[in-house]
Amino acid sequence: MVIMTSLFRAKITPRASKAPLQVKNGSTLSKSSAVLNGQDFELLDQIEIQRGENRILYQKLQSKSEALVILTKELDKTRAECEEYRILTQTLHGRDAARQIGGPRALALRTNSNGLFRDLTLTNQLGELRGENKRLLAERDQLRILVKEKEADVKLLRDELGQARNDVNHRQNQISVEASRRCQDLGILVRKLELLQLKYSRLKQDLQSLLDEKEDLVQERDAYKCKVHRLNHAMSALLKSDGYKTIDLDWLLSENQFLRESLEHVQEEKQLANDMGRKYKCALENSRHRPKPPGVKTGQEEEAQMLNDQIVALLGKTSFPCPVELNLSSTDSLQELSLSLLETLNDRMLQLKHQRRANKHIMARLEEFEHKMKNDEHGHLIMNPSQYLMAGYSAANVDEEPLHDGVDSALEDLDARIVACDLSRQSSIESSVNQSPDVSDLYKRFQAINVEREDSIYNPPDIIAEGIPRVNPPQIQAPSPIPIDPETAEANEILMEDPIVLPDHLQSLVDQAMRDLEDHDE
Repeated sequence: MVIMTSLFRAKITPRASKAPLQVKNGSTLSKSSAVLNGQDFELLDQIEIQRGENRILYQKLQSKSEALVILTKELDKTRAECEEYRILTQTLHGRDAARQIGGPRALALRTNSNGLFRDLTLTNQLGELRGENKRLLAERDQLRILVKEKEADVKLLRDELGQARNDVNHRQNQISVEASRRCQDLGILVRKLELLQLKYSRLKQDLQSLLDEKEDLVQERDAYKCKVHRLNHAMSALLKSDGYKTIDLDWLLSENQFLRESLEHVQEEKQLANDMGRKYKCALENSRHRPKPPGVKTGQEEEAQMLNDQIVALLGKTSFPCPVELNLSSTDSLQELSLSLLETLNDRMLQLKHQRRANKHIMARLEEFEHKMKNDEHGHLIMNPSQYLMAGYSAANVDEEPLHDGVDSALEDLDARIVACDLSRQSSIESSVNQSPDVSDLYKRFQAINVEREDSIYNPPDIIAEGIPRVNPPQIQAPSPIPIDPETAEANEILMEDPIVLPDHLQSLVDQAMRDLEDHDE
């Protein structure tokens, strides 16, 4: 038993000696972790290490408490054995005293009955018991010392465990405080990020709106730039030619109005063709025979009824004379309606014939006027001013050419022509002042005029381009008088009775042509 206790002590003592070192190491780790408060991962690792060390110390404490329980049990057992030995020694001492009191007879009897051997045995047993008792007492003292040492170790371990718990609690409190502080900082940072996100979204929307406005302004600028470029080209073409004397805004407006009316007329014809196509399609679909149940009207009867209603409604809207009370089922009413329709159709055909003759006459005069205008120097400019002004225009070099390049060059040419004209006039005036012709000289010049060319048609003199050498245009002979046939005379009488109302743009063209013809005749 002494050997077991010594071995147990030898096993426990090094652990008890190592435990403070581990606690000290833990304290050093706690100090290092206290220095590195900003590093959470190192703190967590140190906490895990401290928890492991505490767990090891707790296991050591349990093992030592179990060893202490075993030692207390052995101490109780030795105490019981010592009590038994004490009782045994007391009984033995009592027997010796009784034997001594029994007298010489008993002693003689004892000696006679081999008492010497028994005394030796008892003496030996008593010596063994005393030695065992001394050994047990020494072992008890050793166990008491060991128990005191273990209690001191346990107390030290408890103190170290309490200190470690306090350190852990302090670290946990620090970590919780830092975590709460970090959460507050994160909350503030999140609020700042939300505000920045709102500002960013607003700035993004403002930037997008600015980009849209910029795109609109760029498109508007490009549109105005193209418009200015077109106007620049048209103005340059107008100033470089002599057409600025004859062309004006009314020509352009009339041409635009004529083109717009032509477009509307084409659209109306297209709409009419589409309506007729839909009408024929519906009629074709309705003409298909479909089986109908008995007691229901057929499609032909319904179409006949609808046709009668349409005829009655159409006759109510007509302006020509027709029967008032019309019965489509009556033959007399239908004959009367047919006669009135034929008479009206004959009148309309006669009017259409006269209208066609008048239109032919007007078209002939218009063709004649167009022929004259085409042969004129500025006829194309007068007939199609927009095509003449926009001839050779290209929108590809809008950004390359300056805005006032063509206009400036045209204005320079115009100024040069005006200066040349003024110089020529001044020189002619000076020559006329210095050398006034005689009456005989003027008479000779008048006689030299070619009378045969009086019917020729010339372009009006160009005042600005007088000083510039130019090729004279070909002479255009006056047209021969148009023979008047009976049909044309009849059409003229009809026109005098019922004048034809032309559209505004055609009427303006006809009036202008008539004025030009009167000017040429004069």
